[in-house]
Amino acid sequence: MTHDPFSNAPDEARLQRAMDRAAHPETGGDWNAVLRALDERQTSTPARRWWRGVIAGAAVLGAGAWAVVVVRGPHGSVGPSPGAPVVQTLSVSNDQSAIDAVDLMRIRGGDLVLGKGVVQTNIGGGEEVFAPLNAYAGPFAVSTIDGPSAVILPTWKSIQSDGQTPEIPAGRPSLRVLQDGQSQVLARGGLSPALSRSGRLAYAVGIDPVFRPNRSYQTRIMVGSLGSETTTRWTTKPGTYFPVAWAGDRLIAYEQFEGEERQVLIFSGPNRFRRLTDVGGLIAVSPDGRQIAVTDSISTVQIVDVASGATVARLQISEPDDGTGTTETSTGPGAAGLPSPVMAPGSWRGSQIVVAAGDGLAVLTVDGSSLWLAGRYPTPTLPYGIDGPIWIDDDTVVGRADIAQLPDPNTDGTSSGLVVCHLSKRSCATGDVTEKLGEWSRWVQQSNP
Repeated sequence: MTHDPFSNAPDEARLQRAMDRAAHPETGGDWNAVLRALDERQTSTPARRWWRGVIAGAAVLGAGAWAVVVVRGPHGSVGPSPGAPVVQTLSVSNDQSAIDAVDLMRIRGGDLVLGKGVVQTNIGGGEEVFAPLNAYAGPFAVSTIDGPSAVILPTWKSIQSDGQTPEIPAGRPSLRVLQDGQSQVLARGGLSPALSRSGRLAYAVGIDPVFRPNRSYQTRIMVGSLGSETTTRWTTKPGTYFPVAWAGDRLIAYEQFEGEERQVLIFSGPNRFRRLTDVGGLIAVSPDGRQIAVTDSISTVQIVDVASGATVARLQISEPDDGTGTTETSTGPGAAGLPSPVMAPGSWRGSQIVVAAGDGLAVLTVDGSSLWLAGRYPTPTLPYGIDGPIWIDDDTVVGRADIAQLPDPNTDGTSSGLVVCHLSKRSCATGDVTEKLGEWSRWVQQSNP
């Protein structure tokens, strides 16, 4: 893992005991107690999201993956020009048929699914389809848009471990390629794939492909082409790097440091990169690949020119006054109602960006050097908001979320599943809901520009 789970933890003894108990070989597996401890101390939404990622990596086998949310609504329902944003609160009901109607592949357990049909089974080749080491760093799995159909996905092979001793391996990540009905290994120790429309493929690979507890998982970035065995190393300095997306011929990646800190890197070639020191989250790449939207989560969203690194537009994030992230005080041009925190990643389609913000979704509009909040969609019945929203057409966005709180202490405290929301109707439908951490569905993200 790239950071120490206790580096940002409170000093409460109960949380420490919960972590110790979860990692112990005889009492291990009770990571739910850790989440309950976080709930009891009213851990903030962004911190709890980060902890869920940490726990996913620490639990290793059978630990939580991610739930999924879909939000659908016409672009006309958001503000077309600077001014007061549209604000619509979304309700939630259950309707599996709405989930099956979404035209996007998803991974459910060990199967690749489209609509009601299973496209391919046993996609992990006997390993768990799981990505514990780069939680929230980038796409879970990616697929081609043009050319032969292919899906690149992560797997995890668990190795017997007490979860504490660094010398004892805990597991090994891999990347696999699904193509023509076959599942083949792309890279042992591989993770965090980024695929361009032209077929350029970047991924991280562990310097030591085996993960060992309480040690950072140092990686190097490799770049090649889909279908080719030839790759080039793009990093030589030791560190923990995760490719996230392509922006034309430039690669956007993270360098991860201890704790939650990370920085955005823009690579133009092997060992040639520009570092964005004041932001740590890539929201999205523009459709033409010339700009990126980035954020530091709590103060600004910025539009950055990929070639020069210059900030083209900036939007101030409102400061919450009560810790809930729902303050609507305007602190800059067009900032009215953009609540903190803004959580990367998001998605950019046409002139509009969708991103998780505060207690729901926010839609931003980009017009030259102007950036403003066009619409805000609170989701009060989704207890921790929406993560990773992605436009898949002019009306539909996909993402991830916890659906509802559960009273059962043997679960992680939530049930999770897929959600479809019609913004104009202010209503959402859920499906594929499960309480089992290892069976959550994930969307397969299509390649970048």
